[in-house]
Amino acid sequence: MKNRNVLVLAAVLALPLGTMACSNDEPDPAEQLHGDWRTGEGLPLLFEPDGTWSVADGVGQEPFDTGTFTFDGSTLTVDTDESSESCAGQTGTYEVAFIDPAMVALEPIEEECGARGSDFQQGLTRVEE
Repeated sequence: MKNRNVLVLAAVLALPLGTMACSNDEPDPAEQLHGDWRTGEGLPLLFEPDGTWSVADGVGQEPFDTGTFTFDGSTLTVDTDESSESCAGQTGTYEVAFIDPAMVALEPIEEECGARGSDFQQGLTRVEE
C-alpha cells in the first residue's frame, strides 16, 4: 500500500512538469491583436477581447464597420456584420505575421471585400497609448 501511495504521489507531482514541458511559449495571436490599430489607410481599427472588431472614420467617431474575428493558428478570419456600411456580410481570411508588437503584416488568403483587402495588405500599426 505504501509503494502505491508513493507512485500516486510521484504521478501527481509529475503532471505539472509534463504540462510545462508540452506548453507552447508562443503568445496567443488573438490576444496580441487586442487593442487599437491603424489600417494602411489610417483608419482606427479596434480588436476587442470578446472577438469583435470595429472601424471608424476617426478616433472617437461611431464605427461604420463592425464584426467578429477568430484565429486558427496564424490565420485570421474577419466577418463583417450585415449592418455595416462597407463590406456588409463579407468575410476575409488572412495569414498574420507579427513583425513586432506594434506592426502586423496581413497576407490575404481569401477576401470577399476588395476595399478591406487592399487596406489590410498595407498592414496594421498599433496606436501608441
